[in-house]
Amino acid sequence: MRNDSVTETYINISELTAGVQYNFTVTAVAGDNKTVGQAKTISLYTKPEVVRNLNVTEITTSSMTLTWTKPEGSSSFYRVQWTDGNVTQSYNVSVTSKTFTNLTPGVQYTISITAVADDDHTEGQSTTVSQYTKPEVVRNLSATEITTSSMTLKWTEPEGSSSFYRVQWTDGNAMRNDSVTERYINISELTAGVQYNFTVTAVAGDNKTVGQAKTISLYTKPEVVRNLNVTEITTSSVSLKWTEPEGSSSFYRVQWTDGNTMRNDSVTETYINISELTAGVQYNFTVTAVAGDNKTVGQAKTISLYTKPEVVRNLSATEITTSSMTLKWTEPEGSSSFYRVQWTDGNAMRNDSVTETYINISELTAGVQYNFTVTAVAGDNKTVGQAKTISLYTKPEVVRNLNVTEITTSSVSLKWTEPEGSSSFYRVQWTDGNTMRNDSVTETYINISELTAGVQYNFTVTAVAGDNKTVGQAKTISLYTKPEVVRNLNVTEITTSSMTLTWTKPEGSSSFYRVQWTDGNVTQSYNVSVTSKTFTNLTPGVQYTISITAVADDDHTEGQSTTVSQYTSK
Repeated sequence: MRNDSVTETYINISELTAGVQYNFTVTAVAGDNKTVGQAKTISLYTKPEVVRNLNVTEITTSSMTLTWTKPEGSSSFYRVQWTDGNVTQSYNVSVTSKTFTNLTPGVQYTISITAVADDDHTEGQSTTVSQYTKPEVVRNLSATEITTSSMTLKWTEPEGSSSFYRVQWTDGNAMRNDSVTERYINISELTAGVQYNFTVTAVAGDNKTVGQAKTISLYTKPEVVRNLNVTEITTSSVSLKWTEPEGSSSFYRVQWTDGNTMRNDSVTETYINISELTAGVQYNFTVTAVAGDNKTVGQAKTISLYTKPEVVRNLSATEITTSSMTLKWTEPEGSSSFYRVQWTDGNAMRNDSVTETYINISELTAGVQYNFTVTAVAGDNKTVGQAKTISLYTKPEVVRNLNVTEITTSSVSLKWTEPEGSSSFYRVQWTDGNTMRNDSVTETYINISELTAGVQYNFTVTAVAGDNKTVGQAKTISLYTKPEVVRNLNVTEITTSSMTLTWTKPEGSSSFYRVQWTDGNVTQSYNVSVTSKTFTNLTPGVQYTISITAVADDDHTEGQSTTVSQYTSK
């Protein structure tokens, strides 16, 4: 019990305990300082003290827990009130904590705590705290417009509320971040073909309360491969080589197509050999760098080329003349666009192109060796297959001026002028109609012996090319050897006016005999087919000179004459 005296009609009483009920009694006292009137009593509570150590813990997207320390003095319970600016709710609690649920994510809540005395209405001073619930996680995080150095992230705003978004990204080494208020961000200055982890977090209005992060892992597109080129082309394979792209990539996807069928392969090296292709066909080869997720691809690099055509088959020549020939062949397996034909005689080179599988080549020189090369060419007019070569001679020209320089009973000498163009040697053939013989010479003349006298021979001279088999047109001359001289010439049955001449048939052959006699003044000639001749009406005692000559079947080729002189009788 405490008391005090005052002359005023009021008093300030201090050093009371907070939140405690006090009974205050006021009594008027007379001037004698002892006579007192009737006492007036009032019962009051002091205000409770302010709560201490107010703290918000266990903050989630929809709840938070408020804790505090009991104030000094006394209090009966605590009045807790929160508002999000629109809705206000109030709770009376007797403990020093309160969990709020069913809150909205990312919203600022203002919470006040007031200690209340036992009279249920005497309140102490309120303590207020403001706190944001955590924002919800962003929804539908995805990436668009992915390039080699940038990409755009998009997302749907989280349920509830948030102030802005904190975006972080890292390639595993360096961490970068940015803040945006929009629901998208374009991130640039990235490295091609690298994996980045992107994290988007909604941030509340206090710039520090963050929601759960949403993370997406993505690769930038690899760069295009560099220096794609061909190192080898065959009829059935192609070797490609390239330089790795800038930045990073995991492997390379190689695709190729002939316009009908598509095939592909994957390699980790910067080269590939592609086989089982068709000869002479155009292929489009595409090389694409692929990132480590096996699906993010860079821009494709394409090269178009033809495989080499196959070699032509069955190359041969027909209709060979002195100045031309026709080449024929079978088209190669696979495909080709046209054929390039080249030919040379060792000095000049000429060429032509054809789409057919044959060509007639003219303006050649007779008897000359030509190398003919046929090459299949692909549709790009430059990719060529293996050449097929054939070496051939044109036919030599016919020899000129074939003539006889000497004829005997057993031999013939022939001479001629070399043909125009070229030739290697001459093949000479001769026959009497029964037996054929031949010889070869490099000169332009020949002496043929061991012939039969008085026989018709056909002599053929043919120029032969350097391959010993290609021959020109034959030049033929037909002639008789001189028959042999008649034998055993004898004069018998000599009279004053006649004589008989007999002889033996010469060796070899002859058609008839030309008999000629002269007495020095008069000459007479007879053709007889028998081996005797009687001359009459001669002059007595006169010397007659008689010659006998065997004549061949051509009626003009004569053998050597045999002569005899004889006098008629007197």
